Amino acid sequence: MAAYSSKLRSEQAAATRSRVIAAAGECFIANGYVATTLRVIAERAGVSVETVQSTGAKRALLIAAFDQIYTGEDGERHFAERDDVAQILGDPDIAEAIRRLARWIADNNARVAGLWRIITAAATGDADVADYHREHLARMRGQTADILKGLIERGLIAPKRSVQETADLVWNSQMPDVHSRLVVDAGWTHDAYVDWLGETFLDLCRPVTNSKSAR
Repeated sequence: MAAYSSKLRSEQAAATRSRVIAAAGECFIANGYVATTLRVIAERAGVSVETVQSTGAKRALLIAAFDQIYTGEDGERHFAERDDVAQILGDPDIAEAIRRLARWIADNNARVAGLWRIITAAATGDADVADYHREHLARMRGQTADILKGLIERGLIAPKRSVQETADLVWNSQMPDVHSRLVVDAGWTHDAYVDWLGETFLDLCRPVTNSKSAR
């Protein structure tokens, strides 16, 4: 019974943490970083200010909210290790896999673009957020290169540029900032953005036409 109670408390604590982080993300998007207080987050989450404080400082909640909204997880794993991405990359039709990955990224960017703008703005005045912003960019750049190297080693793609140059272009085109400029600022539809992203990835990666037999 003690083990059951301990497990139940852990599950309740995890659910509360997830609710606080989700509420924080909503508040940051609605009010901005500076105007969002722990009390505002607590009211949105339906918990006490002390509960919010125990979850993390404001900057930590901003970072956790981005991770949770973008990946559906609290924390970080290598991009290719996420179950949904691994399933996409396992498609023997590499051209179709690239199109599916483009849609996955586009859908996530649609959810997280607002919060990414908040992080980018907050990074100008908060050293910890600035560190996260810089580290996130570097991490995604490196993970993009890792994925491309793996696809090249499997004989599935043959980019005309170097691996790092190709990775940099893929990485740049998939950033939430680009989604905001095209969809929010230029008024593109989400489907038009998805199509463009998929075409861009395909052009940069150049799938090998006989990739099914390369596996």
